[in-house]
Formats: sequence, C-alpha cells, structure tokens
Amino acid sequence: MTIRRRAAAIGAVTLGLFALAACEKPSPITTVTAGSDSISFEASCYNEGEALGNNEQKKCQNAGSAKTIEVSPETEVRFGVDPKIAEQGWIIAINNQPAINKPIEKTYTYFTGQSFFQAAAQGGQGAKTATVSIIAQGEKPGTTSGVWNFKLKQTD
Repeated sequence: MTIRRRAAAIGAVTLGLFALAACEKPSPITTVTAGSDSISFEASCYNEGEALGNNEQKKCQNAGSAKTIEVSPETEVRFGVDPKIAEQGWIIAINNQPAINKPIEKTYTYFTGQSFFQAAAQGGQGAKTATVSIIAQGEKPGTTSGVWNFKLKQTD
C-alpha cells in the first residue's frame, strides 16, 4: 500500500468518525392516534432526562407544531410515549394547562375527543382546535426534560 493510499484511508476513517460524532441523537418519538389516523413526532425540546430551564420549557410549549390530527368529540384519542419517558412520568397539557394532576407512568393513555374542546367564552360554541403538549418529567420532581407539541382539530 502506497503512502498516498494509506493517507487517504486514514483520512476517510477520520472523516467518518468525525461525522458520526457530530450527529445528534434523536429525541424519543411520541405517537397520537385518533380513530384510524395516527401521527408520530419528535420533541420540540428534549434534554435526555435532564431538566430544561423554566424559560426554555415555556418557550418549547409555546413553539407550536406543524403536526395536526383531526378528531371528532366521540373519538378516543390515544397517546403513546417511549418507555424511558414513562419511567420518569409525563403529563398532558391542553392550551398550556395541565389536563391531569398526577404524572402518567405508563407508555399509553387515552381521552375522549370532547375533553379537548372546551366551550369557548363567547356564544357557548365549542373551540375547534386545541394545542396539546406532552411534557416529560425530569429526574428531579417538578422539572421537565422534554416537550412534544401537536394540534387537535375538531371535525364536524
């Protein structure tokens, strides 16, 4: 093997290792299913179980989402999270308000569609969309390690 070939091989290996080191590990996937429709998505923010700062958590919850799933009020909406998220617990927030008081420690839960669409303040008509966040608890109580956002759109 010539010196040039050896140098090229060493350079290729070095470049490959550098490229692998630069890759960011993806966040755990969360899945939401309504009827026969399903969406899966990565976190808006995720910190590998470590706590996000309060400002970062609020920023992540307000980031919104490009993912939307349509739901009728009678439809069962199912949520699934990665087992490592379930180990530390997670909650569901609707329009930035917690939907439950106690963290869920299972990989799966569900609600009916009507629970997401509260009556609007004016005219008693129901809201047509809801911003939903899945919030992963951090290792320390009261902290957050990740936020996943999506929208529910009510069908008629």
